[in-house]
Amino acid sequence: MLEQNLILGLSGHLYAKPLNVDVVATGLNGELVAGECKWEARPTGSDVLGTFADRVELVSDGASRTLLFLFSKPGFTDECKADVLRRGNVRLVTVDEMFEL
Repeated sequence: MLEQNLILGLSGHLYAKPLNVDVVATGLNGELVAGECKWEARPTGSDVLGTFADRVELVSDGASRTLLFLFSKPGFTDECKADVLRRGNVRLVTVDEMFEL
């Protein structure tokens, strides 16, 4: 599990054509935390994760490290789950997890 005790500083949304990241925040230790939300009918694939990671990389200069959170209503493909293991800085979040207290 990624960063259970992560403390965030500034946060917001980043949109600068063609760059769009749903949630962007800075951690108090210099981390860049980014989130992408997918509310589509089909499971989210590694292509979506790759595009998201590429976009965040464009704005991560100077960050001590980058943490990515990918949210998906229908879940994730097996390929996407395997890609997460390879990357090591991504947390996949299902709709059920979004509403857990």
